[in-house]
Amino acid sequence: MRASGKENTLCKTAQQFSRRPLSAEEMGKLRDIAKDARTVKNYVYRRYGGVKSIGKLYSGYTVQNEMTACGLREELGLPSAFYYSAMNDALADIRAQWTRVVSVIRDNARRNPGFCDGDRHYIRFVLKFESCYANIFNGMEPVIDDKLKDRLDALRSGADCKRLDGYMRRQARRHEKKLRAVNASGFSVTEKGYRYGDHGIYITTKERRKRIYVELTDTARYGGRLYILLDEERRMINIKAPVYVHIKNRGGRSGSVGLSLGVEHMLTTDAGNVYGAEYGAYHRRLVGYVKEKGGGNRREKENNPGSQKYSAGKRRLEEGLHNYVNREVNRLLREEKPGAVCLPKLPPNPA
Repeated sequence: MRASGKENTLCKTAQQFSRRPLSAEEMGKLRDIAKDARTVKNYVYRRYGGVKSIGKLYSGYTVQNEMTACGLREELGLPSAFYYSAMNDALADIRAQWTRVVSVIRDNARRNPGFCDGDRHYIRFVLKFESCYANIFNGMEPVIDDKLKDRLDALRSGADCKRLDGYMRRQARRHEKKLRAVNASGFSVTEKGYRYGDHGIYITTKERRKRIYVELTDTARYGGRLYILLDEERRMINIKAPVYVHIKNRGGRSGSVGLSLGVEHMLTTDAGNVYGAEYGAYHRRLVGYVKEKGGGNRREKENNPGSQKYSAGKRRLEEGLHNYVNREVNRLLREEKPGAVCLPKLPPNPA
């Protein structure tokens, strides 16, 4: 769940499922789209994932125009509803990576004993502006809006800019990762590529004027960009759709509530109240089933219970666990009525 940019509005993910298995031919067509979408994403990662392309990530239609002119879409024969969706997914991944890199550089500079307060102030300031750190990462002078130029000049005059800029470049190279899409298990599609109707959804294919009809388990209709997740083993699909909802302003909220996350007991408040006391038992049942039945499927060739029966049993246990978690979280909100929830700040996982 994330903020949508509008006040008091959140974006949640709604899911839909196909009612019946698709034919092998239909699943093959969707698989081809997923593979082409993976190709597009890897192309965008290679071309725009480096420091030299940071300035293009936030410049409107620059990348879209270049991707239109490169000829990749014609080479793949991919409809625009899938091509530009894959491009936008890849660009979002690249932007997220640079946000992470900037955050790591800022935290490392704060903890660096060799920096004074003025050095840290300069680093924090230039890392706020994409035009500044993009140029610094590329070995150039930082540029900024005229309204802030005097402030930037004052900070640079009082700091060893050559040393600090070099530090930020080294940190960027060290923490930048080469992005690569490996799985072809799904793809995004804009509204041009699908249409709801007849208790299902019609999805565009690479064949002109040809759509695949998928009957769904519900009659809900969503708009915007959808993500189609493929389950090739069962020949089913899972649709993920963004839904924007208004935050309910419930009265009677109290102050802050501190929460501790546990393995046996899911949530424990600072007052000692426990929510999700059976979380460990639910989790053990799921793990025990996977170990027992999953191993049996591999070992018992003659008396194999079957992958569909195993998957159905596993899915029931997973749904039971998820439903229990949701019930206990709702119970916490209903009984504690927290105005804010505080979680302990644990050290990052080194893995």
